[in-house]
Amino acid sequence: MYEKIIDFARSFPTLADAPLEPWDPVALDTWAAGPAGTSGSRHAAACVLAIWNRPPNPVGMVRDALCTELRRIREDCDQRLDDREETEAPMIRRRIAHAREKMLAAWRAYQLGELLKAREAAGLAAELACEYTPVRQWLAEEERTEPVAQVLRRLANAETWRVGTFNVVAAMASWDEPHRAAFLAWARSPWYC
Repeated sequence: MYEKIIDFARSFPTLADAPLEPWDPVALDTWAAGPAGTSGSRHAAACVLAIWNRPPNPVGMVRDALCTELRRIREDCDQRLDDREETEAPMIRRRIAHAREKMLAAWRAYQLGELLKAREAAGLAAELACEYTPVRQWLAEEERTEPVAQVLRRLANAETWRVGTFNVVAAMASWDEPHRAAFLAWARSPWYC
């Protein structure tokens, strides 16, 4: 099942010693990004991982999963504000819009792992519109959010893969002729796993 991607990886000379069997894209990424990797092998691994498009990269999966509950709470608050906004006076609608801006700032800060900034923005939003109080409470649960914040901070600084995303121009500039030939053989008749 994985023979095609393994054969493609082996066509790059710098991946000759890479851990390719059994096929494990995370092991390849770790090896190429580590001390055994070179500039050429990192570009080659990034190319192979770009062609290997399933399952999704673990970093992306974790990043999405960590924010699911906060996203649900935020959407619930937005829905309640929508219902309220239709019946309120223009001044109240402006206040609700301002609360939404603060909540969006809290959401962005939380995604980046900036927990204190997220709490501050969520607190401002909660003061402006009481519907955001559940978000502030969710962010305030120290024992639950501190580990999440640490993971999010690492993920915010992480590339999709440790070797980075594949940049064909940078790769072609650093590769020797056998590496270029391996890539061009694929590029003439591209396929994906």
